[in-house]
Amino acid sequence: MALHDEALRSPPSFQSPVMKKVAERLAVIHMSNEERNTYFAYLKEAVHSQDVLLAASEKGEKSLEKGRAEGLAEGLEKGREERGREKKDSTWPNDFCKADKQSHLSRR
Repeated sequence: MALHDEALRSPPSFQSPVMKKVAERLAVIHMSNEERNTYFAYLKEAVHSQDVLLAASEKGEKSLEKGRAEGLAEGLEKGREERGREKKDSTWPNDFCKADKQSHLSRR
């Protein structure tokens, strides 16, 4: 078991969160200098790791938002281009009517 876990273990009779904090602080006070230095190094590393994780998460969220915006813009642009090509190449109403008539005639 890690040093900090042993030092901060509070007796099961403590039900109050305040008393648990008091027990933790007393445990730190009663540590030797070496144990205390190790414990504070552990706390510092834990805070640093949490900061790194939070920063990476925020960066990922920003990148995701940027990627979605770029993808949407690109998709809209492609849609406009395709729609423009279809309008130029299509004789849609006439083609549709011919195809519809042919399908009705072939069913008979």
